[in-house]
Amino acid sequence: MPYLQTNAVNLYYERAGQGTPLLLIPGVGSDSATWRSIWKPLTAQFDVIAIDIRCTGRTNPIPTELRADTVVADIEALLDHLNIEKLAMVGHSLGAMLSWHFATKHPQRISSLVVASAGFNTITARVDLFNTLISLRTEDNELDWFKLYFYLIFRDDFFADPSMSIAMAEMAASYPHKQSLAAFKTQIRLLQDCLDLPKPSQLDYPVLAVTGDQDRLFPPKEMQQVYGDMPNVQLQVISDAGHSLQWENPLEFVQSVLAFLKPAN
Repeated sequence: MPYLQTNAVNLYYERAGQGTPLLLIPGVGSDSATWRSIWKPLTAQFDVIAIDIRCTGRTNPIPTELRADTVVADIEALLDHLNIEKLAMVGHSLGAMLSWHFATKHPQRISSLVVASAGFNTITARVDLFNTLISLRTEDNELDWFKLYFYLIFRDDFFADPSMSIAMAEMAASYPHKQSLAAFKTQIRLLQDCLDLPKPSQLDYPVLAVTGDQDRLFPPKEMQQVYGDMPNVQLQVISDAGHSLQWENPLEFVQSVLAFLKPAN
């Protein structure tokens, strides 16, 4: 799989498909594998690039310097390396905020934007929440810690079968590219940057904002408050989904994304 050596890191990315370039930016604690549930339908219609941002997946070294502007510089370097002038972008959670930040700094490179499960910045309460999660994680309690984390990102009925949450926790703990505690701490410090990200003042590209109907971190009511008065932004709520809507209802999510992006392709 390819790497790009840039800005003092080896940036890992995957690329597949043909058509309009589409860049995928993952959220907290996630890497390019977070898109596996929708990879096939996306690559059937687009030239899809998925990256492991700093402190995640196979990008190295880990941990390393991680700021919002650093991620933007990494993305810009990757697009230049791939000779991509303009593209569509999909970001989830923290990745949505970073997508907004890139689009605000480089609007000429964005044809359309999909932001899932997040606004254009965050709030202090969420930073405090993730700092609390940091304080609770140790090498001895990973399974319990992952089950707690899953409570934030999955819908209620995920926990109806206790064996399911245990199996998912075991899978997360054994993932070969699992994010270390040190890398998680560094990534959560990046959230501090996102407190001050500005509201986009002008949108020269269409935007789709989506969230799950059972999202605890970015509920539909907050999505309406954040985006309701922004021109050129479509709002959509994905049914039967929490924060990890691409895993809990991948079919409805990818259909929404494809329907929105289809004019650009």
